[in-house]
Amino acid sequence: MPKETILTIIADNALLFDELKKVFEAQFEPTKLELSLNNEELGERIRARLEAKVVIERAFSKILSYQTPVSKEDAKNPAR
Repeated sequence: MPKETILTIIADNALLFDELKKVFEAQFEPTKLELSLNNEELGERIRARLEAKVVIERAFSKILSYQTPVSKEDAKNPAR
């Protein structure tokens, strides 16, 4: 199956899109083990996670560009 077709399926299915995004974002949540890090190390990890979330946002915005356009049917004027 072509990549474009797969991305269109993901973009057109809001539930699938949202769940995939949640799975990716969850990979960058802080863990309990990180509480043992010093402030500098913890700050570096938090910054890296925030940067990763920005990259995820961009990637999912790109996926949305594959969404099937909604066609507007000619709306008839009910007054005519």
